Amino acid sequence: MNSARLSWVNAAYDKLDKNKDGQVTLDDIAKIIDISTFPEVVNGSKTPKEVYMQYMSCWETQKVDGIVTFEEFVDYYKDVSASVESDEMFAAIMKSAWAL
Repeated sequence: MNSARLSWVNAAYDKLDKNKDGQVTLDDIAKIIDISTFPEVVNGSKTPKEVYMQYMSCWETQKVDGIVTFEEFVDYYKDVSASVESDEMFAAIMKSAWAL
C-alpha cells in the first residue's frame, strides 16, 4: 500500500482510537458506533457485546482478543487496497466509510 493510501488508513484508525492509546477496543468502538438499533440487538438474537465483537472481527487479523492494533487495521486495508484501482477511489471509500 502506498503512502497516500496509508495516510487515509491512519486517519481512520486515529478516529477509532478515541483515547489515543494505540489500540482500538470495544470501548473505543462503542463511543462512535451506536449498535442499539442494529437488528440483531433489537430482536434480542445477539447482545451488544456480541455485535461489537463481530464488527471488530473483520480487523482482527493477527490475534482475536477484542483489541485492534494499527498493524491489524493496516493488514485489513491492504486487502481492500489491492482491489481498488486508483488512489482517488480509495480515498473516496475511506472518506465515506469513516466520515473523514
